Amino acid sequence: MKIKSTIALFTVILGLSSCNFLDQVSPNDISTSDAIKTAADAEAALLGVYNTLQQGAYYGGQFPLMGEGLSDNATTGGYSYLSLDQIGNKQVTPANALVQDLYISMYRTIVNCNHLLQALPEVTGLEDQRRQEIDAQTRAIRAMAHFDILRYFGEHWDTGSAYGMPVIAEVQGISDITVRATVGERYTYIVDALETE
Repeated sequence: MKIKSTIALFTVILGLSSCNFLDQVSPNDISTSDAIKTAADAEAALLGVYNTLQQGAYYGGQFPLMGEGLSDNATTGGYSYLSLDQIGNKQVTPANALVQDLYISMYRTIVNCNHLLQALPEVTGLEDQRRQEIDAQTRAIRAMAHFDILRYFGEHWDTGSAYGMPVIAEVQGISDITVRATVGERYTYIVDALETE
């Protein structure tokens, strides 16, 4: 009986103390609307955009590796790594982890660009010349990521094809649905983004 009451008391104390633990707010948790407000925030966000390019699944490794492995320039595989072996054998399935990681990394780069471009007009303490430079670099990176996605996942060789990829040109909410753009629409978006003054 004494053990049961001790366990019950311990459970109640643990339950009460854990509620306080679960209600903690991380000092690193900020809303996206408050993330980019000052010139220093904008510079850090630009570095973050560049950082997404060096992810292991994007220009940090898999993107160039997969392109060469699918061409006649190089071969991959032989490491008992199914996803890499599929690329080397040119028998890639929809469940390939490398392809999934690449797709996510490319769109993550676009999302980061969109957040910076949305916040940039309201950033305080940023000289106009530097604001234009950050805007131009971010637009160029976003256009490049859209082009990379089209080259890997769309019928990039046929501008009349309906099999382009979705164009994500602004910050989206969780319930937003973007339709697939045609290849021609995607190319038009990329060129327009690069020619924006």
